Order: sequence, then C-alpha cells, then structure tokens
Amino acid sequence: MMGQALFLITTAAAGFLLSFAGVPAGWLVGGILCGVLLQFLLRDRRIKSDWFTFFKVFIGLNIGVMFDVGVFSQSGELLLPFVLVLVLTLLGGSALGWLMYRFSKLDPVTAFFCCIPGGASEVISVSKEYGADQRIVAAFHSARIISIVLITPICLALVSGMEIERGAGMPFRQFAGSEALILLVFGMAAFGLNRSFKIPAGSLIYSIAIGFIAQQLLIDSTATSRVMAAFAQAWIGGVIGLQFDRDTMRQIRRMGRIGSLVLVLYYLMGLGVTVVFDGMTSGGFVTSYLSVIPAGAVEMAAIASSLGLEATTVAALQISRLLLIFFIMPKLIQSFLPLLRSRR
Repeated sequence: MMGQALFLITTAAAGFLLSFAGVPAGWLVGGILCGVLLQFLLRDRRIKSDWFTFFKVFIGLNIGVMFDVGVFSQSGELLLPFVLVLVLTLLGGSALGWLMYRFSKLDPVTAFFCCIPGGASEVISVSKEYGADQRIVAAFHSARIISIVLITPICLALVSGMEIERGAGMPFRQFAGSEALILLVFGMAAFGLNRSFKIPAGSLIYSIAIGFIAQQLLIDSTATSRVMAAFAQAWIGGVIGLQFDRDTMRQIRRMGRIGSLVLVLYYLMGLGVTVVFDGMTSGGFVTSYLSVIPAGAVEMAAIASSLGLEATTVAALQISRLLLIFFIMPKLIQSFLPLLRSRR
C-alpha cells in the first residue's frame, strides 16, 4: 500500500514540476522519468494492470468531454490518406521485422512480432500463441513506446515552435468536486464496460463515448476533466516507466546493435508516413504526426490534449489503426512469416 502511495505522489509531483517548468507534455514525461527512476532505485516495482486501465479511462473521459462533433465532417478527407498510411506502416513494420531477423540471432516469429505496429499489449499477448519469445517482444515494445513518447513532445515543440502551456495554466482553481465525483462514477462505468466487453483500445473507446454523454448532460466546463486527465497522464507515464526494468535492459542488449538501429528506423518510418499524411490532409504537421505515428493511442491523445491540439482526431485515427491491425494481424502473420523464413 505504501509503495502504491509513493508511486502516485512522486509521479504526480514529477509531472507537475516538469509541466510547470514548460516541458512539453510535462505531466506524461515527468511520470515516465519518475517511473524509470523508481524502478531502478526500488527494484521490481509493479502496478496492477487494472490501475493502468483505470488511469487511461480519465484520458478518454477528458477527450469525450471536449469532443468536437466536427471530426465526423473530416472523415471523407481523412479516409484515403489513412488507408494509404496504414498500408505503408504495415509494410515498413514487416520490412523492419525482416531486418531484425536477418541481422540478429532472433527467430523470425519473435523478430516479426517486435515490429508489428499495433497495440503493444495486444501484440505481446498474441505473440506467445505463435511461439515468439514474449520477453523480448515485451522489451522491444516497451522501449518503442518509451522512446517515442519521450522524444515526441520535445521534437514537436522544436519543429512547430508552438507555445507550451505551463503547469500554472492548469485550471486548478476551477476544479469542481461535484464534477469530479460525476467523472469518477462515469470512469468506473467505462472501466466496468472494458472488463466485461474486451476490445482493443476498449478503455479509450468506452471512456470517450461516456465522456461525451457526460458533457451533454451534466458537465458544464472542461476544467475538472483537464485536471484529472493531467494527473492520469503522470500516473500512466509512471506505469510505462516502471516497465523499463533490468530484465527489459537485458533483453534489449540480447538484440545487439540491430535492436537500437531498428528502433531508430521505426521512428524514422513514423516521420515518413507523417509527411505523406500531412501532404494529403489539412490538419497540420503536428496533428498528422500524433495521428499516425505508431505509438500508444492513449499516449498520443494525451500529448495532443496537453499541447492544446485536436485530441479527438488523434484518438480516432490511432484507435482505428489499432483496431484494423488487431483484426488483420493473423493474416499478416500467415503471409509474412514464410517469406521471412525463406530469406534467412
């Protein structure tokens, strides 16, 4: 109990301090850095997956409360670019899987699962069924998520020159206890739905829908949901940071230099598909990047929200990517694994 209290307090404090200092997406970044530090100082710290899901719910609720129905009017413009980028991302991930297999000691199944650009938890859980080394797959995807999340806000701020909202700008004084209680109840409802009816990115989908209902019926402003989402970002970041433990480091070292190279190429692939998507749409480079970069849907939506961007569009496109990849993953595996084995 004391360990969980320490986790909640320290990650929230780190998130607030970095946000107040003007670090882009400081709540999320501070939480990640604090989680990594706690893991290496205290060793073998873990937070139950249910807590992680519960934290994600409040990101979704905040997006739902701020939901802009105008996103539906953009669907026609975004459909073709999204499909093209999805195909390019899948081809790029498959090529990186072959590269890792060709120049490392990993078996083809493990190498392929390391580079599938889908939801980390779904890919990791499915990988064991196909005989992949789940520890290496989990280590690679943990490194992918952590590196992209840490790099993203700083790079976007440098590229776009946008002004970053400081922690002092968070509407703490407008925080309403009654609205917080309502959101807590709605959050528990979304959490319950996610446990009862499992789908990829379900916690985000259910909470966005419920947050939108709350906005229509009971919530007068976004101040309370923004504050709750900020703390949730810090705690989500902390959980992500805790995953980067000594075993993860050992598994990454087992991959050798090719593992680090593939991580770099993975990020460059994300930049490449961003350029394609941005050239075909009118939302701007930063929104395009957050919408199509192969990283966590919750994390990218949280960064969009913290930077004052259109989190609804980002969440919708990231969720669509995760869902489509989840449903076509078996076909991908059947198609590419024989090809990987034949090219050794």
